[in-house]
Amino acid sequence: MFDFEYKKNIQFLRGLSVIFVFLYHTNIPLFEKGYLGVDIFFVISGFVITQRIFQNYEIKKKISIGDFYLKRLKRIIPNLFFIVGFTFIFYLLFGPPDLSLWNETLSALFGVSNIYYIVHNIGYFDNVFVDPLAHTWSLGVEEQFYLLYPLLIFLIFQLKNNKFLKLQIAFLMIFFISVFFYKIKLDSNPSLAFFLSPLRFWELIFGAILFLNSNRFKKNNLISIFSLLLIIFLIFIDFDYDYFFLNLIVVLLSGFFIIFFSRSKFIENGTFVYFGNISYSFYLWHLPVLFFLDLYIVNKFYADVIISFLVTSILSIATYHFIEQKFRYFEFRKLIFLCLPIFLLIFGSLIYVKYFNNTIRQDLRNFIYNINYLNNKHNWNNRVPFNNLIYLDNKKIYDHCEDSSRNFSKNSDGLKKECLRQKNYETLFFIEGNSHTAQFVPIFNKLKQLENIYYKHAAGYHFSPIEVNELSNKFSEIIYVTNIDNKDKLEKIKENYPKFNNDIKFIFFKSTPYPENKHQPFKCLVQQIDCSIDKSKDFEKRSLNELFKEIEIFKNKNDNIFLFDSYEGICPEEKCKIYDQDKDLLFYRDASHLIVEGSETLTSKFYDFIKSLQKDELILK
Repeated sequence: MFDFEYKKNIQFLRGLSVIFVFLYHTNIPLFEKGYLGVDIFFVISGFVITQRIFQNYEIKKKISIGDFYLKRLKRIIPNLFFIVGFTFIFYLLFGPPDLSLWNETLSALFGVSNIYYIVHNIGYFDNVFVDPLAHTWSLGVEEQFYLLYPLLIFLIFQLKNNKFLKLQIAFLMIFFISVFFYKIKLDSNPSLAFFLSPLRFWELIFGAILFLNSNRFKKNNLISIFSLLLIIFLIFIDFDYDYFFLNLIVVLLSGFFIIFFSRSKFIENGTFVYFGNISYSFYLWHLPVLFFLDLYIVNKFYADVIISFLVTSILSIATYHFIEQKFRYFEFRKLIFLCLPIFLLIFGSLIYVKYFNNTIRQDLRNFIYNINYLNNKHNWNNRVPFNNLIYLDNKKIYDHCEDSSRNFSKNSDGLKKECLRQKNYETLFFIEGNSHTAQFVPIFNKLKQLENIYYKHAAGYHFSPIEVNELSNKFSEIIYVTNIDNKDKLEKIKENYPKFNNDIKFIFFKSTPYPENKHQPFKCLVQQIDCSIDKSKDFEKRSLNELFKEIEIFKNKNDNIFLFDSYEGICPEEKCKIYDQDKDLLFYRDASHLIVEGSETLTSKFYDFIKSLQKDELILK
């Protein structure tokens, strides 16, 4: 009834798909649609597991759920646990020590990475280039499908008549319901559509439908090869497209390639088939390899593609033969006997340390910091982190000054003591804003001459005119400080400005330069290369001429507004430094935030700015 022959063309397509995904993860614009390789994976998985379920059914004359789960367990888990575990340990030693891969590792091991990214509102297209385990979301989708899929077939096969017809109807219903809600959520909530497994089941079910009907189609290599070439064309040719329809077309073409294929020496070449065999190992290895090579090796084409491909291939061959194949045919009892106690011991110990023993956890963290390469080489934890290094008089503002903070106490004026420097009731600098304002707090912290400073962290564009107005009755002068980095912020300031008392004065920091997306500033530090921002491109991309002109117009209309040109302070030349190798000076943490040492380069300029205002008697102190 069904064709259970080993299909070399599927292995070819599997290998090609993993190359698509690999090329996408190199972050080279030419390959920006390579993520569609995952959609092809789903089609292949649905086809192959359905083939194996019914191949087993032909032998045993029943749907054996236990056999299915056992084979999936031995196929997926050993390689997954080894590579994810290795990545976690390697990350502890050579990854940024201020970041943690713990949650991502746990999610990957338990097959719920996709759920983790949904809950934490982490978008795939933003996250995948900074998280070496981001690709495990697709394994989560497949594993969740595998849990439900054999149960559905088993239940339908308990019916007496027309089992296959009812199975086909059930599959078609799932397909249309899944694709319907996928399309709806793709428009309203793309992250949910991308990660939530039921919304991706249509692709796997399509593969299952293909298998159940594969013998109804006459082989036609012309259609098959044309479908393959069209997939390659759609992925690599630049054109405007609708994501859903491109997704749908690639899925359909993948199915056509599988079911219409007859024979081809090229496609059934042993090398291509072998690469398809190692594709699971390759998929697991490729993103960690790309992540670490991109972090430590200068970001050039040969580094991203050739070296990464070779390293990933070597590791994949090793784990395919020594882990994947060994455990795939291992007796289940021996597998449990050997692996389960070791896993439980290691996992139990980690859980105990992570959640139940603060002393050991802190000692372990300090030990890891001491052996971490980046911390030893570049004093990472004392330079690069953002939230942990912004202080006001030895107090971390992100521990006390956010709206959600609970660890603080207030003085008689209603100000958080932990966010306040106060020596008298003369001039108070009231600093309010989000992280783009917080990045300037190190300047104030350095200037001990400024006797009274208060910082209030406000998410979004929040202002506190009522609180500031009340404080103006207690301090001889209030200078309200925030930043303006876009037109929306400027409009909100204009809207709230009339709500402040007339005697309140304002200092607005202009935006700082923003590194291009291709630059992750800390990589410049790790690779010890000079990195810079093209000032003219930054102005053009962010429409800064228009923004700064509007700020000047607003200032000129109001005598109590003063502008500090933080942009020129950071970037007086045409090229703006991201990392200065000669001075070993890093300016940025990410694409828009200064780190402490970068912010502190503005200290003397800001102090001169304050002194000039005092000299002109525009402010008191």
